[in-house]
Parts: sequence; C-alpha cells; structure tokens
Amino acid sequence: MSYSSSTTHIDNESGTEEKSIARFQTIITGILIGVWCILISIGIISAMDPVWLKVLNQSGVETEAGFYKDFGDRFMHRSEYEKAIEQYIIALCVKPDYADVIVNLAVAYIYTDRFEAAEDLLKQSLPLVGTQTGVIYYNLGLLYERLGRNSDAIASYKKTLGSEMPQWRVYRKLARLYVSLGRLDDALTALKEALRVQSDPASGYRDMLYHSVQVYDDAEHRPHIEKLMARENWDQALSRFDLEIIRAVNQQDTEIAVTHNELAYVYMQLGDFTLAAEHYNEAQNIQSGNLENSKKVI
Repeated sequence: MSYSSSTTHIDNESGTEEKSIARFQTIITGILIGVWCILISIGIISAMDPVWLKVLNQSGVETEAGFYKDFGDRFMHRSEYEKAIEQYIIALCVKPDYADVIVNLAVAYIYTDRFEAAEDLLKQSLPLVGTQTGVIYYNLGLLYERLGRNSDAIASYKKTLGSEMPQWRVYRKLARLYVSLGRLDDALTALKEALRVQSDPASGYRDMLYHSVQVYDDAEHRPHIEKLMARENWDQALSRFDLEIIRAVNQQDTEIAVTHNELAYVYMQLGDFTLAAEHYNEAQNIQSGNLENSKKVI
C-alpha cells in the first residue's frame, strides 16, 4: 500500500508539471506570435505610409530639432558661439531643412569668422524660407560688410527693402555704407527714410505683424495675421489706437536719437551746419528726456 500510494503521488506531480510546462509554452508561443503580428503590422503601416504616420513622425522630428535649436539660441544670446554651433549642427542632423537653424548657424559662423561656410548656408536657406527672405539678405549684408565688400553689402541690404526686416534698420545700414564710400547724398536720403519710418506709427505696427507671423506660424493664427498685413489703408488699421501716445513714445526712442546724430554728421560733412545743429539738438532732447525719466523712476 505504501508503494502504491507513493507511486500515485509521484504520477500526480508529474502530470501537474507537464501541464505547467505546456501552459508556459502556450504563453511563450502566444507572446511570440503577438510580437510577430505587431512587427508585421508596423511593416505594413510603414509600407502604406499613411498621412497620420507622416504627421506623427514630422511632429517628433520638429520637437527634437526644436529642443536643440533652443539650446543653441541660448548659447548665441550669451555669445558662446562654439557651443551654439554644436547644438545647431545636431538640430540639422535631425531636421536638415530647418531654415531658422540654418540661418542661426550661419550667423554663428559669421561671428567666428567662418565666412565662406556662412555664405554657403545663407544661400542654401533661401529656397526654404518662402517669401520672408529679408533676414537672409540682411545677414548676407552683414557678412559682406565684415569682408569689406561694401558694394555687395549694399546690394544685399537693398534686397531687404520691403521685406519683414525693420526698414529703419536697413536704411541706416545703407547710410553708413554710403558714408564709407563717400556717397553723402545717398547717405542723407537713406537716413531721412530711416527717420521717416521710425517716426511713423504704422511702421511699428507693421513690424509687430511680421514678428507675429514668425511667432504664430500656424493654421489658426497665420491667415488672420496675413489678412491684417494685406491692408493698404494703415490709418484705418491704426484707428483704434491713440496715435499721439504712440508718437510721444517714439520721440523717446534712443534709436531715433542715433538716427538724428548720424543725420547731423552727414549734414556737417555736406557743410550745412544749421541742419546739422537741428538734428544734433533733437538727439540731445531725446537723450535728455530719457535721463529725466530714469531719474523719476529712481
């Protein structure tokens, strides 16, 4: 009896063990089949290349590239150009057609005297930026200035007129180059345009819209901003604002004081000391006004 009991007990354990092994094998087989099905599904989806997958991939690429771009921008603001270059290169490895990164990398190259590479990058970015080519030609102008190629710089800056770049800045760049070439009448014309733009409330509104397109470049905001930009009657567009306040604020703008100073210099070179004194006094009034306001704040 003891033997029989013992035999029966062993047989039961053996059967239970076989069942456990069979169950384990079934689970493993099921997992392998599931993994195989997933891999096949991924392959089929990839082969079909549906729109939603493209959007998902593109979103991931832009997020990752944007991450490195942001780091690069921070280094640029701190004038740590080599570190910025490293981050921009990584961003371009993720997204080779990232126009903003290409332009920023070119600027970093300009600051580190890698002029040939900077020029190649800026020209490479032209087809990628659509209609907003002003920043490309402006940076090319900066590059040519550093190389002493003043005629090329002038030609490049002229291509930014009417673009998204702040127009007063472009006119003042042109004026300085004209002065360096002895073209004082051209310099005077450019500085007058710079002052006109700086004093015009519509110019600030226009620049704000162009900047907004860069910040809110999406399907929700861009059409509305472009509709505002297309208005030809700027007086109507600005009717909701107090233009007197805007003009008063403009008259405290230190950049306007700089333009007045440069006009004073050109008039002196032309021998018109009366107008030179007028512009010099305007510059002094703006700077004095800012000094008085800063004392009040303190």
